[in-house]
Amino acid sequence: MISCNDVVVVVPHYSYTKNIPSIVSELRENFDIILVNDGCSSLQYDGITILKTDGVGFSQAVNVALSYAQSQGKKWGFILNDDAFISNSSLMSIVSNLEGNSLYAPVVVSENKKCYGFDVSFWGRVNEIRNRNKKPKALCGAALLMPTWIRFDSNFVHGMEDVELSLRAQRLGMAIHTCEKVFAFHKEGETISKQSYEAQRAACFWTNVLVSELRFFCRYFIVSTDTQRRIKQDLKI
Repeated sequence: MISCNDVVVVVPHYSYTKNIPSIVSELRENFDIILVNDGCSSLQYDGITILKTDGVGFSQAVNVALSYAQSQGKKWGFILNDDAFISNSSLMSIVSNLEGNSLYAPVVVSENKKCYGFDVSFWGRVNEIRNRNKKPKALCGAALLMPTWIRFDSNFVHGMEDVELSLRAQRLGMAIHTCEKVFAFHKEGETISKQSYEAQRAACFWTNVLVSELRFFCRYFIVSTDTQRRIKQDLKI
């Protein structure tokens, strides 16, 4: 059975610090916490592990924390945005129902709406699911419980890294679950605005995914050597 000692809370931080004291105060009694300082501010909390990265972005900052947590024997990491919040009892409720290698997320409440995950169309269109009866194809990374052995794709610096991870995890045979009776609260865009250059650039989701799929095509499908060479040159593989 999974216990709270098997789980570490990972909070990547860039510049938004207003919410961090509340997160630490709420969760530290039952969970170890790792703060990843990816910005220039100074954070000091007794008994809290603080890792420093240098503007590497959300995905890589989380990966650094997961690697550290894994080295410390932690089996699960709960990723929580620095502009999100979950109660201690809510997180314990998720942990009490963990089983197997899966991804878990609470319902994420923001701007008076509830997100049960994401639907991803065949052509890559990503839409929030606001109906609890529809099964998601991807989970929201604002509050996400995941095994410490898996990593985000660092090519997704800020945005869509949760969608890519969810799809890749399912290709590996993992399940994804929305915990419909558990809620986390998210102030969208407090860390980096959705309209910022960084967010807009990263939101070109299928640019990265299609390159990945074409790499797979070149390597595993039967096409002529000359065709493989020309495709690889075009993609700069």
